[in-house]
Amino acid sequence: VSPSGFNYSETMSTLEYAQSAKAIINKAKVNSIQQRLELKELREQHQKLTQLYNTEKENAHAMQAQLLATAEELDRLRAENDELRRRLFEIEATTQQVEVQLNTARGEVRELLTNKGAHGVGLTNARRDGAQMYIGRAKVSLKNIIEQTSDYLTLPLISDISD
Repeated sequence: VSPSGFNYSETMSTLEYAQSAKAIINKAKVNSIQQRLELKELREQHQKLTQLYNTEKENAHAMQAQLLATAEELDRLRAENDELRRRLFEIEATTQQVEVQLNTARGEVRELLTNKGAHGVGLTNARRDGAQMYIGRAKVSLKNIIEQTSDYLTLPLISDISD
């Protein structure tokens, strides 16, 4: 804008443009559709994450219960293992005692069989050194000795050879 007459046409053009620009009414409007879509997406994502959290929380509780049950089972199996080891030790000790008794009995039987005056029962087949030797079998079982239902020293001897 200039007061000189020389620039009159330009000044008028500028003032007309300013008048028309002044007449333009701008209405600012918030783009609520976009905000609603974003809010809806965020709510859906929140809901999915909440469901995932709850599912994982339930899985964690289930795994914790399973871990507790497994720990209890492990404790039970350890106790059972200890009991079985204790019983095995007892059986081994009993077996050793029975073996000692059996070896003692075998020695006594050998001693009785090598004696010349062994009551003459079941003695057959003279050996070269003149001692009698018993040929036959004894009704003795390891089970009866372990259970102590019979005394191996007083069991009758049965001969395989008829007299």
